[in-house]
Amino acid sequence: MMFLVKDDSLKLSNDNEFMIFLRGEKFTAREYWNSYYGIEWVFVNINTKQYAYGKPGVACGQLVGDHAITIEEFHTIYNIYKKYEGKKLMEM
Repeated sequence: MMFLVKDDSLKLSNDNEFMIFLRGEKFTAREYWNSYYGIEWVFVNINTKQYAYGKPGVACGQLVGDHAITIEEFHTIYNIYKKYEGKKLMEM
């Protein structure tokens, strides 16, 4: 499940608060797509726990909703999925 997360803070540094959060949650950079270009968006896949820095003119995969989301919106979505991590399909 690939999300495109956009925020101006992402273009300032690859060690910003959001990237530190992702690494703390055990997300890793996609092996063949880990160069930082100073772009204000990042692709994040919550199924594979991988991220890829934005690259001008290049898409990283099919996006949920075909639109970028904010960091706050990503946290909301991620927390919902994390709540059910390790549970059976219909277990609430």
